[in-house]
Amino acid sequence: MKKNTIMMQLLTKIGVIIGIITVTTFLLGYGFVKIKFEEYQAEQIDNATSIVKFAMESTQNSANTIENMIERKLYASSKGITSELRGRSASSITMEELRVLADEWAVKEITLWERQGDDIVVTQSSDETQIGLSSKNWGYWFTAFNELMSLQSVTVDEGFAMDNYWVGPISKAELFDHIFYKFAYYYDGTTDFMVNPFIEDFDIYEHTFESGPSQIIENIIDEYKDMEEIAVINVSAWKKGESNQVIEPNTDLPVLYGTHTIALDTDGELFEQVLATKQNASYQFTHDGVTYNKIYKYLPNEYLPNERVMTMVIDLTRKKQFELFLALIYIASIFILFISLYSIIRYIIKRHLYPLPSIVDHIQQMAQGDLSETLHVKEKNELGWLSQQVNEMTNKFEQLIAGVKEDSHALVVVSNLLSQQVHNSVKTMTETATQMTSESKDNMLEIELAFEKLQTLFRSLEESKLGDLSGNGCVECTKPIMTAVTEIQWKMTELERIMKDHTVQTTHITVMFYDTLQELNEAIQKMESLSNDLNNKIEVFKVRD
Repeated sequence: MKKNTIMMQLLTKIGVIIGIITVTTFLLGYGFVKIKFEEYQAEQIDNATSIVKFAMESTQNSANTIENMIERKLYASSKGITSELRGRSASSITMEELRVLADEWAVKEITLWERQGDDIVVTQSSDETQIGLSSKNWGYWFTAFNELMSLQSVTVDEGFAMDNYWVGPISKAELFDHIFYKFAYYYDGTTDFMVNPFIEDFDIYEHTFESGPSQIIENIIDEYKDMEEIAVINVSAWKKGESNQVIEPNTDLPVLYGTHTIALDTDGELFEQVLATKQNASYQFTHDGVTYNKIYKYLPNEYLPNERVMTMVIDLTRKKQFELFLALIYIASIFILFISLYSIIRYIIKRHLYPLPSIVDHIQQMAQGDLSETLHVKEKNELGWLSQQVNEMTNKFEQLIAGVKEDSHALVVVSNLLSQQVHNSVKTMTETATQMTSESKDNMLEIELAFEKLQTLFRSLEESKLGDLSGNGCVECTKPIMTAVTEIQWKMTELERIMKDHTVQTTHITVMFYDTLQELNEAIQKMESLSNDLNNKIEVFKVRD
């Protein structure tokens, strides 16, 4: 099993710290670059939006200028045609005459309008297909017609108005879906009809809706390779779907400029959101295996009607490739940096911890009982200080073990002496107790013999006393002797009892002392055993001579 060294611990901890720092640096760096890339892309989008918006405004301004010139030209043509037809009725004017006038005044066709009840209809035209055309359901066009033929100022916001004159916006003729025209209307009350010259407005339409911003959008797409398509959406017309009819391009075309081929189900919802909040929105999706980001930008413009939203579809393939490449570069750089730092730190740690293995080996030898070696470390740091302390500790261990050895030897000597003395004491005590017991027995025997003799004497005296009484001897002469003998007998009995008690107590004391000596002897033996064990353990340590 590999030792868990301090160097490995330090390297592990430093490796973890470096790893955290590198990962954090990677995430921050990657996030920063990603944000900058997104800011750059957003700047490109803003630039493209500004260019398209500027192109739309410029085109609209130029178109307005051209339209204004055409409108004034039509005004002059309308007045001239009215002047030439003044004093005649519409029925007296032939189509051929109107065609000649159209050529003279450089207009496409001329139509004459008259009131019929609550309607205003075409009663004569250079184009016979226009005769009988009604304007009753033409909305603000019909309003403008009524105001003109009532000699009132035209109040509708659309188109261009002057005294007795109004020209509508670019629009498509009801009978010709593929052609756009500029229709002018003039009525000054000197005729029974309203003069309506008009021209094909293809040049203005192409300039405004095709070659102007649309061409710039194509150039932007060519320049920005990630830009898939750009479209300016007329939301109100777009929402009508297939039921939408294009009469006036500026208000009825769903896609005013660019192309909108990549349509999403979420377009309608996001159009409404952008118009409601006037804030941009985006939606990421996958189409034909390619990831795109569709951006919806609100287009405020004083020259354009409301509800304009610009959509941009951006191919995210290059962005993802760039992010992947950036991530690989970062990972490779950080890996190399990590390995380099780890190797340098490992070398430094190994160099500074070089004495540590010898210190560890020395301590292991000490743990095994070898105190004969001295540690030699010349480092002027904590390791050098540690080696000095270890050497000092080794010296103190040696002194301690030497002192323990001396004390253990002295203990053995004392134990032996004490054991010898106990042995001698036991022997002496045994002999003394035996002797005392023997002497006590002899004394007791002699006392018993003396006591028996005394009892015999006492019985003799008793018998003498009885003889004297029967023979009328001298009783008073034997009485003192009997008293003395009786007292001696009592004392001898008491002495016998005392001697027996003394003998018993002496025997008990002897036995107790013997038991005590025996216990002391056992304690000495245990002390000798412990001393021998201590000596055996001390012998494990190897010290310097």
